[in-house]
Amino acid sequence: MKKNNEKPLLISITGDIGSGKSAVALYYQRNNYHVFSADKVNHELLDKEEVISDLTQIFGESIITDGEINRVVLRNIVFNDNERLNALNNYLHPKILEKLFSEIESCDDPNKKRTAIFVEVPLLFENRLETKFDMNILVAASDKVKKERIGNRSNIPPVFVDIMLKHQMSQDMKMQKADIVIDNDNNERHLFSQLHVLQQMIEFIARKMG
Repeated sequence: MKKNNEKPLLISITGDIGSGKSAVALYYQRNNYHVFSADKVNHELLDKEEVISDLTQIFGESIITDGEINRVVLRNIVFNDNERLNALNNYLHPKILEKLFSEIESCDDPNKKRTAIFVEVPLLFENRLETKFDMNILVAASDKVKKERIGNRSNIPPVFVDIMLKHQMSQDMKMQKADIVIDNDNNERHLFSQLHVLQQMIEFIARKMG
């Protein structure tokens, strides 16, 4: 965790697919903090004409359906080919970061708390982005629970879940790198009790640094 005495604490929320990152982000959004999402920025970028054109040149016309990027087709292509996955990441990640941090810098809602800003970043440690944040929160869960959650809320085939997890850094390694680990293997009450304590700690740190 790095210190920043002039700005709100910039806090990342990361974890594997199905770990519950979005639930944590929503908790802090409902508690009146600025909350941003790298995934949201990614989805917005994939709708831009320039990005559609560039990715069509990289991956071919097969990724286009009715003038838009077919995310299922693109996912099928990259998750079966490491070189193409790297090509996609190398193209998108700089654009995602540029737009994400531009949004963070320009946020000025006076009704939001100014002590901390939360950012949901799925591949934080894989992309070595942890140094860009004052605090890194890892949301952790067992593989069994993660797969159950994914199956309940998406149409991603189980084989793709295994591939996605394989391409990510292991959860154990992420736990060693994170500043805070949130256990999300149980119910919402268990999760929210941890997030409430963490919020009190964040507010305390922000006051001390202010």
